[in-house]
Amino acid sequence: MNDLNSELSSSMLPHKMFDIPFFGYSIPVTDTVVTMWVIMAVLIIFAYIFTRNMKPVPDGKQNIAESIVELINNLVKDAIGHHWRPFAPYLGSILLFLLIANVISIFNIIPNWEQL
Repeated sequence: MNDLNSELSSSMLPHKMFDIPFFGYSIPVTDTVVTMWVIMAVLIIFAYIFTRNMKPVPDGKQNIAESIVELINNLVKDAIGHHWRPFAPYLGSILLFLLIANVISIFNIIPNWEQL
């Protein structure tokens, strides 16, 4: 039982992958930070793919992007009220980041970084 407990607790802790030297200091980078970088890269790539060549009359990928933006705007408008517009991009970014992070966690898409 103690072996299972130590194995579970060690798998839940972040593990250092590498260090970044910075003016004589060493900044440790954990597997959690690398996973967040992967999520941010996915969001940036999707944003680039879905928003290039935008047209006044949407079609194809632009319909998906506009549907996501409309969903986020309506969600923020319902939650905040009258002054919702400045908060929508920030809250939408957090929503999409958390959505992708949870999908990655549920389906275990990111491999175990220690074994790579």
